[in-house]
Amino acid sequence: MDVNSTNSSLSAIADFRYIGIVIGIVDIILGTMGNILTIVVFSRISNLQSSFNIFIINLAIIDFLTAAFMMPFNVAGYVQMNWPIGGPDSLSASIQAYVYFCCGYTSITCFMLITVNRFISVMFPKHYKSLFSRCGILVGLVSSWLIAPAFLLPVLLDSAGGLPIIGWNQKQFLCTFIHVTGKWRTYMQVLRVLFQFLPIVTMIVLYSLMFWRLKRKWGDENGGLPWEKQSKNGPDAVELMAMNERGVKLNEDEAKEARRQVVERKKLTEKRLLTVSVVICCTFVLLFLPSLIVNLISGSENLDPRVHMVASNITWLNSCVNPFIYVMLNPDFRMEYRIILKYLWLKITCKL
Repeated sequence: MDVNSTNSSLSAIADFRYIGIVIGIVDIILGTMGNILTIVVFSRISNLQSSFNIFIINLAIIDFLTAAFMMPFNVAGYVQMNWPIGGPDSLSASIQAYVYFCCGYTSITCFMLITVNRFISVMFPKHYKSLFSRCGILVGLVSSWLIAPAFLLPVLLDSAGGLPIIGWNQKQFLCTFIHVTGKWRTYMQVLRVLFQFLPIVTMIVLYSLMFWRLKRKWGDENGGLPWEKQSKNGPDAVELMAMNERGVKLNEDEAKEARRQVVERKKLTEKRLLTVSVVICCTFVLLFLPSLIVNLISGSENLDPRVHMVASNITWLNSCVNPFIYVMLNPDFRMEYRIILKYLWLKITCKL
């Protein structure tokens, strides 16, 4: 390749980075604000502090840290086309790559915890409370923060022929894997399979089993899943359900209707939680699948750097999309978001 061709290629890559800069800035703003709002809402409303939502908040925390503290360095690298702290050969570049991958893989571990939580709830409801007791939840949370750093630590501490395995990649303007020949290429692929491929396959299998289970469990009662028919809730039914919960003695027909409404409400709650977790995990699959394919195919190191850049840029959005999912699918979160944002707006405009 001649000098002119090389310069033209570098110029094209330099221009392409503006896409990543825009995505990164959007992620920093929306990811930071959205996940802070989610954490605040969870801490304010006791009714939202269920075991399922604890894992949602665990995901929000790691997404907030990624958006607020990792993404600014990625954007700065794109803007300057160089690592801004100590230069491309500094230890700080390797540490940035290590922490960034830890955040990404820890987020994926959180997705798996959410999936397992829903799977146990649907498939083995009798064991749910014992498995997700305070102790069980604490073990899950701590494990989710330790697994990824433990698997990634060797690539930070070791080297490939005296060269760092992770650090500043000048072709991609990003801190990532740089020297992955021999055993380290194999180890990198193991990490990709363990933290990207297997979670994708596992989630597809587990959610398929959950939907099959719910279809079988509720099919005879409703002629399908509970969300396939409109609820018969009305003022009388709601009052009967409330009376039943207060222990008021009802006649046989009223008690039967109240019990039916309690069961239906439980089903609809289960549907909402399952829908939220399915959408979150499907979003994860869509965002991480391009990166997985690009990095696992043979000869990926010879691909145009822009292919790696766009695959990486897509994964950046992972830390900002989940709050929008909560807004769309969870009315409790949606209402609290609205209250907090309205309060902040009134404060900013000096109307409060």
